[in-house]
Amino acid sequence: MNKGLPLVTGIKWLRQSWKIITKAPLTIIGIVASYLLLVFLFGLPSTVPGLGFIGIILSSIVTSFGTVAIAGCGRDISEGLHPMIYACWYEGWKNAQVRKQLILLGLVYGLCMVAIGFIFGLLSADDVARWTTGTGPEQKIDPALVMQNIPWAAFIFGFFAYGAILCITCFSPLLIAWKGQTLGKAFFFSLFVCLRNIGAMVVLAIVLLSITICGSIGLTSVGGNIGSVFIVFWGMLMTCWSYSCLWPMWVSIFGTEDSTVPVHNTLIGR
Repeated sequence: MNKGLPLVTGIKWLRQSWKIITKAPLTIIGIVASYLLLVFLFGLPSTVPGLGFIGIILSSIVTSFGTVAIAGCGRDISEGLHPMIYACWYEGWKNAQVRKQLILLGLVYGLCMVAIGFIFGLLSADDVARWTTGTGPEQKIDPALVMQNIPWAAFIFGFFAYGAILCITCFSPLLIAWKGQTLGKAFFFSLFVCLRNIGAMVVLAIVLLSITICGSIGLTSVGGNIGSVFIVFWGMLMTCWSYSCLWPMWVSIFGTEDSTVPVHNTLIGR
């Protein structure tokens, strides 16, 4: 494990993840699309009144397995392999102990997200109630009132609470699947390395966000249906690019000695 990476490492992760995409674009699109589809499907209960928390928890469990699948896909592509999507997903599922830990991780993550959402709602309720004017059918949101009643307390809480949860769970699925750590230990080390390398991660996030925004603005100027199609493809590309950073980040921080390939050697070919 490193002693803290320089800020420029964030740019290095972007370059390495782009190489992964260019080596096997269809594979990356396939694994990311399957992940997004599963998150959507398992999150459908959220659309049912009173069952919102169930959808959040189920989609959080998918996230645990999806992290292992996407990072493993990036690993295999980097090693010159041709991973199959089902093999990538199977990696986090095949071992019973790992499977239980990943499910538990998803449950904890989902419950934390539910709790954060609940507290955020409580903190923002009074300010949001002041956003509207009129009553009944004539009630509408007044932009001026919105600006005067920004729920800063809720935003500050959400930023730090979600940031902490993101750091705690960022590498936890991989630490469980690839280093055999228990849930608590994985949480600790994930938080520790994220805080230690927060500078490089912030650089990565800022550059990715800047590229996404600039590209979206440029494509919006195209206008019409063609512009809308371009924006959709651009969004998918940037999503794939961001998720493809998982493997380069793992290698820089943890190395490759324990990142075994137990499934792919038998399920895919070189």
